[in-house]
Amino acid sequence: MPSKAMIILTGHAGRGAEFKDVGSGLTTFSIAHGYREKGKSGEYEDHVNWYSIKVWGAYGQKLVGKILKGDNVQVIGDLKADPWTGKDGTEKTTQVVTADYFNVLCLTKHEQGPPAARVQGDDLPF
Repeated sequence: MPSKAMIILTGHAGRGAEFKDVGSGLTTFSIAHGYREKGKSGEYEDHVNWYSIKVWGAYGQKLVGKILKGDNVQVIGDLKADPWTGKDGTEKTTQVVTADYFNVLCLTKHEQGPPAARVQGDDLPF
């Protein structure tokens, strides 16, 4: 039986959802998760972890225009590390979540009206 590393993330969208027409369709956006911890010097340091979110199929396509930069979003999905080589030759890793579920917790300040005003389909899960 294959194993999965499921994760629940809550953070702010770093960019709005974008759809790419590849196969059954791929929607991507990013989430920033910030936290603060005490460093070796005794001072508190702010840290940010970035996650790339992928949603396959029509479900993801419906998120375009619904998840905007700055929205507070909750995502549940499968976590995987995606290694790659930077232009300078250094090895890097992107944390990728293939999402199964979404919830928009708080809209950005630039949005007007209740969340229902942004949702046009009646089959969205949030």
